[in-house]
Amino acid sequence: MKLVHNSLRFRQNVKLASARFNVDLSVVSFLVVLILSSPSAFAQQAGSVELDLKTKGADQVAAPVFAGIPFPAGRLFDSEQIKVFSDGVELSRQVQVLSKYRDGSLRVLLLGLRVTSQSGEKKRLTIAYNQGQGVQIDPPIDWQFNQSIILSLPSAWYSQSDVFGPLLPLAENTIFLDFDWRMIGMFKRTSKQPDANPDNRNFYDHAHALYGVFLRKGNASAYKLAHQEVLQYRENEIIHSGKFKGQYSAGSSRNNAQPIPISILRRMYIEGLIEHYYLTGDPRSFEVAREIADAFVDDVYRDQKRFVRTERNPSFPLIGLVVFYEATLEQKYLDAAKLIVDTVLDHQAQMAIKYPERAGAFVQDPWFDTAETTLVGASPWMTTLLCDGLIKYYRVTGDERVKQSVIMATDWLVNVAYVPVDKSYYYAEGDPRLGTTPDLNPMMLEMLGLAWQATGDSRYRDQALEILSVNAWGSRIKSFNQAMRSSGRGLKCLQEPPGTVRLKRADTN
Repeated sequence: MKLVHNSLRFRQNVKLASARFNVDLSVVSFLVVLILSSPSAFAQQAGSVELDLKTKGADQVAAPVFAGIPFPAGRLFDSEQIKVFSDGVELSRQVQVLSKYRDGSLRVLLLGLRVTSQSGEKKRLTIAYNQGQGVQIDPPIDWQFNQSIILSLPSAWYSQSDVFGPLLPLAENTIFLDFDWRMIGMFKRTSKQPDANPDNRNFYDHAHALYGVFLRKGNASAYKLAHQEVLQYRENEIIHSGKFKGQYSAGSSRNNAQPIPISILRRMYIEGLIEHYYLTGDPRSFEVAREIADAFVDDVYRDQKRFVRTERNPSFPLIGLVVFYEATLEQKYLDAAKLIVDTVLDHQAQMAIKYPERAGAFVQDPWFDTAETTLVGASPWMTTLLCDGLIKYYRVTGDERVKQSVIMATDWLVNVAYVPVDKSYYYAEGDPRLGTTPDLNPMMLEMLGLAWQATGDSRYRDQALEILSVNAWGSRIKSFNQAMRSSGRGLKCLQEPPGTVRLKRADTN
């Protein structure tokens, strides 16, 4: 109320001054709006969040430790407005901005501390923001990853920040908790001793899948395993110099070229690397993510025909480009993403004319892998990957064409590609001989959730509940990664009443 009262009084005083000095009121009004909209015009909302500290290794004495702290848009503008307390005592800290929103507010802040704790000890710290400047560590500490200490925020904070999308914390899951408990069991089964073969291990971004467990449950093992997975992937499976810099090269996928072959594109993952950067502050993950993003930018303009051969081909380039744009706000990455979006939306429209019975599908005409079938068709599970990228693009642009495209694809999924007796979807809609894929059902949740939020049509939610009842996913590392790609966001959208989950970022018009 004080802020509103002060702003109204300010406007009244400006009006009087403009009359006294014969100044154009419209000009003055513009300046007033500009001043009042500035984040520094008035104090930002004060608040706090708990930060849990777990010492999983040896005793620590003044040991450096770093953690990324995500914030909702508009919440914090000054990185120095961070204080850290332990049992009421303020601690010295250092801060670094990792990512910003378009309005200038801070999206992810890296917090550095020195910690003294015993092995097995747990502490609860408090981060206070917009309550005055904190005490700076002197001298500053260099970044490092502390293997013995894990810092984590409440899962609800990660979700509410919206940095990772609208995630459903496991503790808040009332729509289908059995899914989450099964995936926790599959995490232990598939990931604690992961397959050493890169052809199996990282397919569909294993680090991202592991962070899905950590962000929604606070699982310390998932956090540490994700770190190990990132190191393996970025240092041993990505090319860091030369003509093919940023491309994947490991296992059986070593046929690097320009344009990037389809077998390479589908293994170039930025999302897990950027999540690692956000949560740990590791600058190397950001560097390698940029290498991949730059390879995508170069590649997108070389050949767009590949992006309509299968639904999966444009998926990871689109996902990666949007994720890296969000991290940096560098326009070239969003421009490259737009070219992919325009290409696939045009293809979707053309296929709706050519095959009206498949309206909404991103049809493979003909089917790409002739060893599977020579018929025309579309892939439900590949469509979910493409729509993962389209949904991300919609979140940062508000492009209504994209939202409608996803809803049309979901209608095709629900009405054409679904097999009620199997409670699942065709592997290749167009050739029923290839059967259905119940283990891929969780990949459909985000599309169904967006359509439910956007329209309120109960068909989408009803079908989601039906496919979840199968309970047959995640038993292999590949299907674990597939199930965890976007299911946390899908569950959030499906659990909440329609129209209540923000589908666009808060700084998107």
